[in-house]
Amino acid sequence: MRIILLATIGVTLVFLLGHGNIGMVRYFDADEFAYLHWAHDVVRGQRPYVDFFFYATPGFLWILAPLYWIASGTSVLLWARFVAFLIFVLLCITTGYLAYLLRKNWTALVAPLVLAFLPLPFDKFLEVRPDNLALLLAMIGIICVIKKTRSRAGVFWSGVFMAASALVIQKSIVFAAVTALFVVVSKRKMVIPYAVGFGLTILLFLFWALTTGDFGQVLYSIVLLPWEVSKISQFFIMMPDLFFYPNGIFYGADGYSFGLLTNHAVWIIGLVVGSVRLVIPFLYGGRERVWEEVYVAGLFFLSVVSYIYLYPFKHTQYLIPVAVCIALYVADGVYLVWMWAREVPGRRFLFGIIYTFCLIVLVKAFYETNVPKAAWTNTGDFVTLKRILATIPKGSPVLDLTGSTIFYPNAFYACCFPFGQSAPYFSRPLPSVAESLENSQTNYIFGGMLERVTTLYPQDQAYIAEHFHPWTYDNQLLVRNGL
Repeated sequence: MRIILLATIGVTLVFLLGHGNIGMVRYFDADEFAYLHWAHDVVRGQRPYVDFFFYATPGFLWILAPLYWIASGTSVLLWARFVAFLIFVLLCITTGYLAYLLRKNWTALVAPLVLAFLPLPFDKFLEVRPDNLALLLAMIGIICVIKKTRSRAGVFWSGVFMAASALVIQKSIVFAAVTALFVVVSKRKMVIPYAVGFGLTILLFLFWALTTGDFGQVLYSIVLLPWEVSKISQFFIMMPDLFFYPNGIFYGADGYSFGLLTNHAVWIIGLVVGSVRLVIPFLYGGRERVWEEVYVAGLFFLSVVSYIYLYPFKHTQYLIPVAVCIALYVADGVYLVWMWAREVPGRRFLFGIIYTFCLIVLVKAFYETNVPKAAWTNTGDFVTLKRILATIPKGSPVLDLTGSTIFYPNAFYACCFPFGQSAPYFSRPLPSVAESLENSQTNYIFGGMLERVTTLYPQDQAYIAEHFHPWTYDNQLLVRNGL
């Protein structure tokens, strides 16, 4: 057993090291630049929702803001990725600890092993985005309520962490609601501590919202605006199984590669075991543990249903909560097999052989999946940011449609995403881009490699074509005529 334990820990550390290495060299997603840009707006004293367009809860911006106290220039990008890596490591630890609380067995080590392995959604665990932090906080809330169900302090802190998770990204409110239902059903006397912890945290946020000077705009931005932004999804249909088909970006090779097949095998095991736990929660611990089983399995089921039916866009970051549950239930599956094998020497020997073989399979799949990704570097992102810093005078306002200019003030209320696509659905219309650029005499527009200027209204595009010209050969940066 000692060899199996050491091998499990060793392979997990190797996988985490792979995460860290790839995270430092992999190209940056457009969303990462957007969040870094918005965080810098906060550092400059700008108010989310009031001074700049934002439709997520602000917690993640507050977490990123201190990066600008310790880093500057292009180094901010690597510091941000390092923070993302630390969040993922903590997410692995909390996943393993939750697995241990549920089973009190060494097989809990399998949960972080699987989470660090999964090719899907591996890339999203690397990125600077709020989903991972929100889930980490929710996991801590889940651990508090399971470990300290009889403790008022534990349930109180569960409410605090669930609220904090929702303040990082709104969709976590669903986890908070399910946790509240679990407390009501299993330990009614603990409802008040949970409500107090959750309520005090939300009240602090509401107090901050009042200080912005436009409470209505804050509420609109975090409640209604996300749905309005997502209405554009009707023109970009994404099926829930899209990323489970052969895809060289996620699985390191085209076709039915070894990494894809291994990923799917792990997902299927987790889905099957999780479904069993939801339907037959009495498998472990008797009736006194039934609500814990239903609670965790219910969160798993809710995450799957939300991804399939509720989220308008089926981007891979929305698979992050499902992936954590997959890791939990694969570890649970190993636990069930171990309980069958541990008392019989022959079965123990067979278990050891199969377990070792599975470790070898995971290592091989991890290597074949991620080695090609090391070639997809962020060199171009650093070159672009250095070019921006060298070209645009410090403090000059920029109409930035990707977030890549990071350190520059905004020339327009909305920035960092193709807002022109969703603007027709906003119940609070944006001002005219053309008029804003003319009135402010903005000299710089950054559309990026995605050429997001083409997503603006036709009249705004016409104004830009008449008054701006490309500064670089790839048309990423446009400057006003005469400069």
